[in-house]
Amino acid sequence: MSKLGSMLNKLIFKEKIDFWSKRDFKKWLIIGLFLFLCISIFSQSVLQAQNNSNYAISIQAAFNRPEFFTLNQSINLDQYQPVADWTGRLILPTQEEILKKKAQLGEKDWVKIELHNTPSTFQQLRGKMVTLTWQETPRLNYVERVTTDIQFNDRARKAYQKGDIVPSRLDGRKQVGPLQSLAGARQYDDVIVKLTGNVYPILNDEILTEKPLLKIEREPVQITGRYYGLVQIEGEAKDITKNSPEDCPGKNPCAGEYYQVRHYNRVSQLFDGPVETVRIPQQPRGNNRRFISTPRYLEKAETGKEGWYIYGAKDKQGIFTLQSLKPRALVQLKPERVELNLQPGQRYIARENWQNTPERKGTFQSILIDTSAQNREQAIKEWKEGDYGLVIHTFGGIGGDNRERISGGTVTGHFSYGVAKVVKDFFTSELQFDIIYYQVYAQNPQGIISGKIDWSAYSGDLQRGWVASRPFSDVIVKLDVLSDLTIANQTLSFGRKLLESIEIMMARYRTGDGTGVSSVTPSTSCVQDSSQALYIAMQKLKQQVISSPELINWLKENPSQVENSLFGQLKQLVQNLNKILVPSGVIRADWQQNAEVLAGVAGGERLTTGETVLSGLRSWRTMLPRRAHDEVSSIFLHNNASLWFLRTNQILGWDETILPLAPTLLFGQIPLFSTAFTRLISALTYPLSPEDWYLSLGLLLIYGLIVLSIGFKLDFLTWKLVDISPKKCFTILQLFFLPAFIEELVFRVLLLPHPFEGVSGIEWLFWVTLSLSLFIAYHPLNALLFYPQGRNLFRKPIFLVFAGLLGIVCAISYAITASLWPPVFIHWLIVVIWLFFLGGEQKLTIN
Repeated sequence: MSKLGSMLNKLIFKEKIDFWSKRDFKKWLIIGLFLFLCISIFSQSVLQAQNNSNYAISIQAAFNRPEFFTLNQSINLDQYQPVADWTGRLILPTQEEILKKKAQLGEKDWVKIELHNTPSTFQQLRGKMVTLTWQETPRLNYVERVTTDIQFNDRARKAYQKGDIVPSRLDGRKQVGPLQSLAGARQYDDVIVKLTGNVYPILNDEILTEKPLLKIEREPVQITGRYYGLVQIEGEAKDITKNSPEDCPGKNPCAGEYYQVRHYNRVSQLFDGPVETVRIPQQPRGNNRRFISTPRYLEKAETGKEGWYIYGAKDKQGIFTLQSLKPRALVQLKPERVELNLQPGQRYIARENWQNTPERKGTFQSILIDTSAQNREQAIKEWKEGDYGLVIHTFGGIGGDNRERISGGTVTGHFSYGVAKVVKDFFTSELQFDIIYYQVYAQNPQGIISGKIDWSAYSGDLQRGWVASRPFSDVIVKLDVLSDLTIANQTLSFGRKLLESIEIMMARYRTGDGTGVSSVTPSTSCVQDSSQALYIAMQKLKQQVISSPELINWLKENPSQVENSLFGQLKQLVQNLNKILVPSGVIRADWQQNAEVLAGVAGGERLTTGETVLSGLRSWRTMLPRRAHDEVSSIFLHNNASLWFLRTNQILGWDETILPLAPTLLFGQIPLFSTAFTRLISALTYPLSPEDWYLSLGLLLIYGLIVLSIGFKLDFLTWKLVDISPKKCFTILQLFFLPAFIEELVFRVLLLPHPFEGVSGIEWLFWVTLSLSLFIAYHPLNALLFYPQGRNLFRKPIFLVFAGLLGIVCAISYAITASLWPPVFIHWLIVVIWLFFLGGEQKLTIN
């Protein structure tokens, strides 16, 4: 390259080079070809530009391609079950096919689906290619909201070049709806889904004579595998000889890919069923030099002690090949620990959940927090079959020798919402969680698609699932007011509105609102736009209430009804969540516009995206996944929700080159600085309610009554009004910053744990005692070193007693409000009143 640069330099500066007379004519020919190749590469199509992606690497392995598996499979239904009644592979229709069917389907959004599983009554459709489109229902107006023309912009092209998987096959298409954006999100037709909700098969129709038609009401859920079974992994298979993979994590030789498993016996309820040899493929190394998963030491994994759910299908040799793994113990309703009190629960969220994450590699925790239950058994029994919970998901980073790059000491991670249903397992008949994530996910090298994704496809997928290489925290929130609440013939569905809002956001992310790419910026990201969906749901709920006079009148006339109490809880929850989503009190313009459009308040149908840093700053509390995860969880906890934490730490296989890293707040890997910075930002920006100010005013009055009664009795205080000149006004302003602001910042905010850190009462009392002792000692020390006017006064016992009382009052105010400002104003007012109305300035002058 240096020789090339030198030669080009000479050409640029027109130095005479008689290359025809030189023997290295071949070198110039090579240079010309090299330049031509560079130009060609940068002008290639999206498909070729994506060859550097992890997806492009993984799809080269035969076992990661759909054609590796036989279409029509014979399966033992005692050992395996279909993943769902309706499953299949989405096929993006060509533009010619769309034009051909326009006479039949009009402008409807439709795709083809290769059916893998169907209900028994429609078994004639298995293995067939049919048309999939929408059943027209009122709730499906979101299809029109997210249908868009797609024309790639420069950002999309840059994303291609760096290896992100963008919807290249959709570039230039008109009126792309959510089904086509899902089917065309990757380079190949390899999106496997299950159809949920009502499915309407139309086998015979006078107009649709070519193929059968399926109509659906809900967006398909991305899945992995056609069948699943419950097994114990016993070790590498001895009865089959296959070459081990050439590359794997850890030392050579690599582990084999064929394992002996023993199936669960539904009759004995033990793992004494048939033995089978299955394949657990070693995934290829990605372009980041890391492996997304490995079968190494799976048979020894502690997480598999209760067995594994294996997802996949049979290859052409009839061997069941795994595509996803899920430990049974993780989703069982058997918490290893139950917390029944608010303070320990808050402490778990703020501290213990991510504590010592690297040391917990290969393990998981199941923790239940329920402050309404009387005992452990009652807390668990509250989770019944058919119950739904809101999932708050985040994951962390990858450390170790083969770590990912971390900027500024901050492990950002990822955030999403989802839904968990308590279901009865087919094999064991036990209750467990079935989790579907609602992923607002930007384009990425792995080929993860924004949308509804089953746990098996997002977490446990061996090709692109993150649970093998990253630590997860899934919080399942159970709260009555998230379910449907019927009042005066009005159904308030906060949970449904949230999921519907996220569905719109997910579809918008798949197309980039028509640009072809959704990039991560300070104002647009998984966490910011999941939070936007939450805000939109709150606004839609609010609009529904204020536009219903009957509901409002019923609430006024029936104050003692249970529904009124539940509505009050819902209202309080929304108000508390709003403090996080709108921390400055000024809503982002794009959030406001989208909320008004989707709530039917504003005219027009245009949804918009925030582009500026200012937009991100206005919702800064939801800028980092860890903060949003912890704060939203805390708000639900304080609103009497039951929270079930599922915490995993790289649990599939063993890769000794990586370690799990907890997601952090800003500068989180610099502990002291991060703690101080987090406390400062939290205290400066925590929203205040009128009640907070009333309580602080009450503390100020109590302090005044105590100090005035003692101070006048001991002649320490005297009424004396000082003339307030312009110079005095400037002094009063100075007093706000020093001592009030600076001293409260140091002695309250930086020294005391923030109220949301969840420390125990004894620990908080320790820090208050230390802070108070330092605050009292600071005054005579300050006078000795920097403020000679106060040398005598600041050493008097009565002054130090009053200073100590001030410290106590300010500490209580900070603990109640979680904000710096009330103690600052208390401190400032007391100092001003003492100096200019109670003889304080005179005492300083005399001394």
